Amino acid sequence: LKTSGTIFNLPAGAVALAVGGELRRESLDQTPSAALASGDLTGYGGNIGAVSQSRNVYAMYAEMNVPIVKTLEGDIAVRYDHYSDFGSTTNPKVSLRWQPTSSFLMRSSYGTGFLAPSLYELYTPQTTGVSATGQFDPTRCPTTGDATDCAAQFPVTLGGNPNLQPEKSYQVTIGGVWEPVTGGSISLDYFKLNLSNAISSGPSTQTILGNLSNFGSYVTRGPVQPQFPNIPGPITNIQQTFVNLGNVHMEGVDATLAYRTPVSSWGRFAFNINGTYFMKYNSQNTDGSDSVGVSNAYCANGLGVIPRYKQYASVTWDQGPW
Repeated sequence: LKTSGTIFNLPAGAVALAVGGELRRESLDQTPSAALASGDLTGYGGNIGAVSQSRNVYAMYAEMNVPIVKTLEGDIAVRYDHYSDFGSTTNPKVSLRWQPTSSFLMRSSYGTGFLAPSLYELYTPQTTGVSATGQFDPTRCPTTGDATDCAAQFPVTLGGNPNLQPEKSYQVTIGGVWEPVTGGSISLDYFKLNLSNAISSGPSTQTILGNLSNFGSYVTRGPVQPQFPNIPGPITNIQQTFVNLGNVHMEGVDATLAYRTPVSSWGRFAFNINGTYFMKYNSQNTDGSDSVGVSNAYCANGLGVIPRYKQYASVTWDQGPW
């Protein structure tokens, strides 16, 4: 439900207000086959049960556009969301738009955001499995030399994590648009985005075992063995469910060059180039360090190489009904 309109007038123009609310229910139902439910298929680490989960979400939001002077207007917005399974969040946004002439404008904004974990990430069935071969327990292997601690496979747990928290962010932009000729425009916008609590499917067993000082909480051990009373017990499980892990900080410039020809007997042509240049793309790695996505030296969150510059260029021809 939403409504908007003019609420009063100022010397520079009308003040507009929009308010709204939202109520929804999300649900996830998974019914495995009888073979999966009974655990009669190899490679799945036992039986997989049915899932039936849901949550209720309601939100309220408002936005006000205020003409400060004839050439300058401000916009203030806020949104409140409540999730029945992890709580509430409030996210504001403020922006300014300055247009001193008909062919030039500047704009800037600041806001916060969040992304709720999906029901799949929260509640998908947890299953057991084994790690890749050749893993070493750095705490026990040097002492025991045993095959269960050295060059071994360890039990792992995969699946959902009902304790996930939402991803959170803040972002800043500033830029402008110039129309030097009719039908042609050039825009340039600087952006900065900081993301925290990024949701990940969990560090690899090799990463966890290689940095137990940071990831020791992901490892479950059995009781201390009498023959090795001075070291912890053997690994009985390594958690690899979805987790909140790491931050992402990116900074760059978006640029657009566009031109549309006047309509003629040939129709109309449109030329467009959109590009992004990354000045910074830092992502917190699972070992606690940071990497910068410069050129082709970095892969972010398993999504592949982050290029320093990328662009899309297009040419469009309109002719009559075509």
